[in-house]
Amino acid sequence: MMLDLEKEWKFLNDEVFKNKPSETPFPKHIVTARELLLKAQVLLSLYAERKSPDEKADIESRYKTTIDSFFLLLKGAN
Repeated sequence: MMLDLEKEWKFLNDEVFKNKPSETPFPKHIVTARELLLKAQVLLSLYAERKSPDEKADIESRYKTTIDSFFLLLKGAN
């Protein structure tokens, strides 16, 4: 399955720039969640650059795991 790059970039943009936490300093779980978003951005950039289907599949898997971890972290904090 291929990632929809436009959709994924929009999601990351919204999470990073529009859904900023209001409390400062950020609690540890928020800092960790935002670090995961940064990792996801790097993985999505790598995915867009790669031509090999095997490399794309590996990066896609790592990207999805990172996003799942992001949501689990936020869910566990509530």
